[in-house]
Amino acid sequence: MKRTILSMAIALLCSAWTAVALADNNGENKGKKHRVLKFEVSELSPRFVFDETPLDADGKPGSGNEFVTEGVIYAAETLQSGDDGVITERDANNKVISAKPKYPDRVIGRWTCRGWHVGEGAATKTGPWVITHQFYDFDQRPGEASFTTDGVELVDIDVAIKRAITGGTGPYKNMRGETVQTMIGFNSSDGVNLRFEIRP
Repeated sequence: MKRTILSMAIALLCSAWTAVALADNNGENKGKKHRVLKFEVSELSPRFVFDETPLDADGKPGSGNEFVTEGVIYAAETLQSGDDGVITERDANNKVISAKPKYPDRVIGRWTCRGWHVGEGAATKTGPWVITHQFYDFDQRPGEASFTTDGVELVDIDVAIKRAITGGTGPYKNMRGETVQTMIGFNSSDGVNLRFEIRP
């Protein structure tokens, strides 16, 4: 059941993008509005790993600290208000020891993000707090249907920011344009929840 739903979601996402890409290549979309593709991401915070230095006074990543993290890609409109999309287990000291998607049947891909902290690092209260490269993978076979974006990310909730689409594979090999990212909050694993709109 899970594989069937995943396959259908991937097919819909891929076909929608392929139609836009082919039309662009043929010059058919000049002056026309493109279809906007949407999805959401829940970060699984146990997968967040940062460098030993630099750290701030609280031992959290400071400006310039490098990191990598991972999460799941959900179909659009999975994460409703107050629903973080993650099932989290904590130890006796309240430390997160595991996190998994709350809606596995709505998972349509894998998300990997690497980058550097900027501003005040993890202590940033508003504005850019990281600059990142993000990898979105939509196939059971890694790298067969994927694309990437680059840009800064905001710590502010419900504030959109644009990121450049930097390339893709498979049905996304001709992908270009921009994605609009909005952080919609933190989930119960202390990871971020993000909403994306792909604007070719």
